[in-house]
Amino acid sequence: MIRITAGKDKFRRCGVAHPAAPAEYPNERFTADELEALLGEPMLVVVVLPDGDASSGDVGDKPEKAAKK
Repeated sequence: MIRITAGKDKFRRCGVAHPAAPAEYPNERFTADELEALLGEPMLVVVVLPDGDASSGDVGDKPEKAAKK
């Protein structure tokens, strides 16, 4: 699961208007190139959650990848 939070509501990247509130997407939603672009985007906080952590509201101790805002 991929959790994305935008620094500005409706910030667009990879064909999606990302909300300022965290939104979750399945792993297959974005291609590897799109995920790389999302992770490199300073306007987004992107966390790749380990399987089973989605919708818990808790990112956990060790998210696989996170981009800083």
